[in-house]
Amino acid sequence: YPANWDGKNEYTKYWYIYNLDKGEEYNDQVVIENTGDNSLQAKVYPVDALTTSDGAFALENEDEPRDEIGQWVHLSENEVDLQPGEKKTIDFTFKVPADASVGEHIGGIIVENKQMKSGKQINLKTRVGVRIYETIPGEIIKKIEVADLQAKGYFNNIWSLFYNYQVQYNLVNQGNVQVKPKVEMELTSDWFGSVTKEEKETNGSIFPGKQISFEHQIDKNLWIGPYKVLITVNQEGAAPVQISHTFWV
Repeated sequence: YPANWDGKNEYTKYWYIYNLDKGEEYNDQVVIENTGDNSLQAKVYPVDALTTSDGAFALENEDEPRDEIGQWVHLSENEVDLQPGEKKTIDFTFKVPADASVGEHIGGIIVENKQMKSGKQINLKTRVGVRIYETIPGEIIKKIEVADLQAKGYFNNIWSLFYNYQVQYNLVNQGNVQVKPKVEMELTSDWFGSVTKEEKETNGSIFPGKQISFEHQIDKNLWIGPYKVLITVNQEGAAPVQISHTFWV
């Protein structure tokens, strides 16, 4: 957890929140505490963050490329050896490159137990992390794209006369800040009129340059004929985005 907080924002007790400009750097500290009953030998390393396919926050693995936060954090130590109840403070420098892009950049610092838990079929790696949020001042851009929109039919029951249908697509954040959009799916037909409508919200935020998969299960039987699915994406501070797809059953 962070060794220091700014005295104003409660989140800085648990996360690092910076607003440094391009080329600036800041000296900070992270506290690592062994709250377990056994000694701890651990690796400490910075990584970038990602949005999982369903929109959840996650920190990347040690062996994945470090393009932003993972490169900008420079730790004074990369390993710790702690007895139960012992804690240690590690200094680090957070340095923003002069050519970094305006907007939000997200990552974290990981503490990974070097001793893996062994099982009959799997080995379990234990790690915890603290988040880092950096916002470089400049023009804020909120832009969402809907990609790969399709309707897929499949048999859920061999005795059924109807296919089950699912609408699938990706939400791509082409802006420079994280967004948490609301999505409306409307299915209509020139032959049968309005068929169904559903509103959904992402489980978490979509980070800049990342995407998540989205789907809607059609809960009605679709008769043979033409159909049109319309996706509308709404987000605060930006115009709605719409895209449609037609298909036949």
